[in-house]
Amino acid sequence: MFSNLKVGAKISLIVGAVVFVGLTALTILIGNNASKVIKHESDITLTQASHRYAEHVLTIFREMDSLTKSTANIIGLDLGSRHANMQDTIDDLSTSFDSSDYAEYAYIYLLDPNDSFKNSDYITKDNHFALFLADTNRNLKNGIEVYKTTEAFLADTSIKDVITTKKPVIGEPKHYNINGNDVFATDIAYPLINNGKLIGVVGYMYNLKYMTTYLDNKEFSLFEGDVRYI
Repeated sequence: MFSNLKVGAKISLIVGAVVFVGLTALTILIGNNASKVIKHESDITLTQASHRYAEHVLTIFREMDSLTKSTANIIGLDLGSRHANMQDTIDDLSTSFDSSDYAEYAYIYLLDPNDSFKNSDYITKDNHFALFLADTNRNLKNGIEVYKTTEAFLADTSIKDVITTKKPVIGEPKHYNINGNDVFATDIAYPLINNGKLIGVVGYMYNLKYMTTYLDNKEFSLFEGDVRYI
C-alpha cells in the first residue's frame, strides 16, 4: 500500500510519522522532567516543614531543660543551708513544677538526707530520700500532689545515670507505669550539687502525648490529611 503512494504522499506520511514520534518523545520527556521538578519541589517543601516541626520540638525541650537546670540550682543551694528542711524543698520543687506547661511529673532523690527528711514516709530501703510529684490538673495552678516512689519508678528514671556520670541526663522515651497509668514519656534529670559534692538528683517527666497533640494542630498542615510524628 505504501509503495503505491506517490512520492509527495510518501514524504508527507514519513514526515508526519517522524513528527508524531518526536512529539510523543518530547511529551514524555517534558512529563518526566515536570514530575522530577514537582517531586524535587515537594521534597524541599517537606524538608523545610520537617525542620520547622523539629524546631518546635527543640524549643519545647530547651524550655524543659532550662526548667530542670534552674530547679536543680535552687534546690541545691537550699539543701546546702543548715536550715534545709523537707517541706521547703517540696515547696521549691512544687513551685517550679507548677510553672511548666509540659511537665507531668517531678521527682527528687537525696543520697544523704538530714533528719528533717529522714523523719518522713519518703525514705527508701537504702535510707535515701525519694518522692515524686504529679500534676493532677494541668489546666489549673496548685494541682500538685506528693507521692511515695516505688523501686520500679526509681529504676525507670534517669537517677542512676545521673549519679554515675554526675551530669545531666535526658532519658530514653518509653512507657512508664505511674500510679497505675501507662505514660509514654521522657525525663530530664540534673545532679544536685553542694560544694562540689553530689547530694542527689532532681528531674521532670514529660508526657510525649501532649507534644504529639501540639504538633497535630491543623495549623501545621501542608496538605489535606497529612500527619506528623515524633
